Amino acid sequence: MGEINKCFISGILKQDPKVKEFDNGGLICSFSLEAVGNWSSKKTGKEGSFTQYHRISVPDTALYEEIRHILIPGNRFLVEGEIKTRSYEDKEGKKQSITEVVVNKYKGNVILLGEAELREECIRLRVEQSVEQSVEQELINAGSCKRFHPEPRGQEARRAPPAQSRYAQMQERSPHLDDDIPF
Repeated sequence: MGEINKCFISGILKQDPKVKEFDNGGLICSFSLEAVGNWSSKKTGKEGSFTQYHRISVPDTALYEEIRHILIPGNRFLVEGEIKTRSYEDKEGKKQSITEVVVNKYKGNVILLGEAELREECIRLRVEQSVEQSVEQELINAGSCKRFHPEPRGQEARRAPPAQSRYAQMQERSPHLDDDIPF
């Protein structure tokens, strides 16, 4: 059985990412996430916080093209990738090593976090719609009814079209929320 090399880092992007392009058309995008943690001393009861910076590397051109529009300083991200250490020689000829989280398209992900209320509402509405569709389908399959929401007849049919769903309204307010919510 193979070993597992996977990590999840949540943090805030503080600077614009650096993109290095190669002659063969490939590129590598690098950025750091700031992650803040808390600590407390059992002996003294003193509490504090610490900040760590995690270097993230995206060597996949296709993945970079998908995420480049959200890589904005101040945004919070959840990054899934592999921890890798590599060595190189600096300008003075000294051997240096660096440890980073490498995110490849099929072995990791970069997910924008934030606007929690909108995301939670979208998820709740998707679940509600899914449940309604399931109940409707079960009733139709059981022969209990032809439609879960019957069409109006007579004067009711001439009324204005129904109001836009809350899910559609939320998509208009936040167009960057797409169908690729990771859960």
